Amino acid sequence: MSVQRLGTTFIMQSSDIPEPVRDAAARLAPSPVLAVEELHKGANSRVFRVKAADGNYAMKKYPLTDNRDRQGAEARALRFFERARISETPRLVASDTDNRVSLMSWLDGAAVTAVSDADVEQFAEFQLRLDRAIDDAARRQIGAASEACNSGARIVAQARARLDRLVTVRDTVAGFADFFDNALSPALAAFEKNARRIYATLGQDFDADMRQERLTLIASDFG
Repeated sequence: MSVQRLGTTFIMQSSDIPEPVRDAAARLAPSPVLAVEELHKGANSRVFRVKAADGNYAMKKYPLTDNRDRQGAEARALRFFERARISETPRLVASDTDNRVSLMSWLDGAAVTAVSDADVEQFAEFQLRLDRAIDDAARRQIGAASEACNSGARIVAQARARLDRLVTVRDTVAGFADFFDNALSPALAAFEKNARRIYATLGQDFDADMRQERLTLIASDFG
């Protein structure tokens, strides 16, 4: 098993947390674990707070059924943030690649319930810091996102893939078939036609991927 472990741990039993999750916390935490609390459950991962003797940690469980290397990409990004001294992001503490579990340092915060101008400015500054810090080594090591926006054609293909999934529910909601056929699908076709025209006006290839040196990191998730 590919597990990075630090120290000997013990975890108290918790009836509402699956045993494999409690076991992972016990393997990865650098000090005895007192409790595990689930904070978020989504399609791409589950997030837990691990309360250990030396403080709190964030633990992320990635789906075993997902063939994309989300865990590896995130781990490489976190190592880059540490190298670039970007302090607003967690640090990778330990990882279990066989079971797709990562343990990270804990950052205190609160959910944003109403977005203010200050929030937008803070995000913009963070994004600018990412763009200034990115280098060729990080681009190679982190790699492209599973739905990277590297070209106009890729963006359209991603939109079409989502549109195709809507076909399965096209006739299950009253009025949706008419909207799908006469508004949504034509809108995407019109968008692509207009985008290709603008690319051509600018002398850019709509179908070609951007050069690697023009790629940057983006803060894509605020869950």
